[in-house]
Amino acid sequence: MPSTEADNHGDNVESAAKVFDEYGGFIRAVISSNVKDEVRADDIFQDFFLDLVRKPVPKYVKNVKSYLYRAITNDVADFVRRRQRYEQLIGRYGGNNNYSINTMGVEDALITEEEIDNILSVIEGRLKSCEYRAVVLRHGKGMSVEEVADTMHIKRRSVSRYVSVGMKKIRRFLTAERSD
Repeated sequence: MPSTEADNHGDNVESAAKVFDEYGGFIRAVISSNVKDEVRADDIFQDFFLDLVRKPVPKYVKNVKSYLYRAITNDVADFVRRRQRYEQLIGRYGGNNNYSINTMGVEDALITEEEIDNILSVIEGRLKSCEYRAVVLRHGKGMSVEEVADTMHIKRRSVSRYVSVGMKKIRRFLTAERSD
């Protein structure tokens, strides 16, 4: 009877548990020597168990401690890189959104048709025609991605790309204008 994927997972969990039983103190010591924050060290410790379930120690490995040390240091490096990238993205997001959309009083909050036309003409000059059309249909007319794709006779993925790139250019332009 052939083994199922569930059987393999069960075997992998059992294999990882044996490794943790035998080398758990060593694993924790290596992680703690590389990561000073105890909470993050615990996260890495638990993630490392899951990594061993996904990819058990190969049978041909003669020096398990050496293999584990290398795998742990790689996991720690990956964790640190992911964390730094996450913090960069959060910082950039916070930096891009630190201004109020409406700094005027309530009476000035309504935009006239003429102002909308002026805004659209400025945006049109900054975007490619396909980006401009996708942004206007998606956000100006309130259409769904599918409706925009049908209207423009393109794939939904292309619509998402055009809108994403167009909005990014608009944000960059508005940020530059506000800083002046």
